[in-house]
Formats: sequence, structure tokens, C-alpha cells
Amino acid sequence: MAEGDELFNEADIAKAETGLNTFLDRVKEATEKADAQAIRAAVRDIVLLINEINGTSGMIETLERDELGVLIDAVVKAAGFTLRDDEDITGEWREW
Repeated sequence: MAEGDELFNEADIAKAETGLNTFLDRVKEATEKADAQAIRAAVRDIVLLINEINGTSGMIETLERDELGVLIDAVVKAAGFTLRDDEDITGEWREW
């Protein structure tokens, strides 16, 4: 955005940041309870939120998609879950 990229705007960035923080909090809470279904629900909800943001702004391009995927995978793995190398935990819901 600072470089003149008009895909990004403050409102969508704030919405994404809030959503990602909520995702992290939910996964942490679910990890403490060893609740795999709650972690899956947290993944679904952040992906759906990002779908919504991207639907209005189109701000999720290749770089953002890759970075978000790495982040979501890393959080899930840090919660103690194993993902296959070819597994896309976001794939069921992701539109970006």
C-alpha cells in the first residue's frame, strides 16, 4: 500500500489483522483443550473471512496466498498436528 498498490486499504488490512489474531487465539485455546475440531473450525473461519475480504478488494494475490498458507500451516503444526507435504488444510474453503 505504501508503494502505491491500490489493492490494499486500511479497512481490509485491519479486518484481516483482527481475523488473524482471533484465529491465533482460537487455535491456542483449542490446543490447550486438545480439540482438533475447534482447530479445524478456526481454520475454516479465517479462510472464509479472507475469502470475504478478497471478494471485495481482490487483495490476495500469489504472494499473499502463499504467505497466508504458510502461516496457517505453521500455526496448525505448532498446535501439534501433522500435515502431509501435499496437504492444503485451507483447500476445502479457500477461494483465493
